[in-house]
Amino acid sequence: MDFIHDQLCSGRRVKVFTLGDDDTKEFLALEVDTSISGAMVEFLERVAHERGYPAVVRLDNGPELTGKALDIRATQHQVRLDFIDPGKPMQHAFRESFQSRLRDECLNQQWFISIPDAKRIPAEYREHYNTQRPHSTLKYLTSREFAQKCRERVEMGAAP
Repeated sequence: MDFIHDQLCSGRRVKVFTLGDDDTKEFLALEVDTSISGAMVEFLERVAHERGYPAVVRLDNGPELTGKALDIRATQHQVRLDFIDPGKPMQHAFRESFQSRLRDECLNQQWFISIPDAKRIPAEYREHYNTQRPHSTLKYLTSREFAQKCRERVEMGAAP
């Protein structure tokens, strides 16, 4: 998980919170607002309710990601927080790659008029990314298709 910063046409700054699955390349959350730090745990809980808690969450050392609330919640649910080394974004390569695409293909292409506008357009991009965009590393399946195949294999008792 990570953050990107952007702004509305009025100049008001917004944060974009991204949460993805490095294995399936699926983006599980993409939330936009003027302040996200406090709500971040809520986003994580919503995803965990749908998908279960991960064993590990990889993140950088940004101030939004090193707070006590996240640490407490991770400990409660036995989730290991794996912080990348400072100044080593390549340890977070998939996230950096996605965020670069999000910036180039969505955020830089739009002129957000309002917060609802800034929430809707990236959400549509996330849905397109998950359902329409094949990935060579997933044998040209979309991330949603690949995730579904993984779930089916687990349900059948095969290794993911």
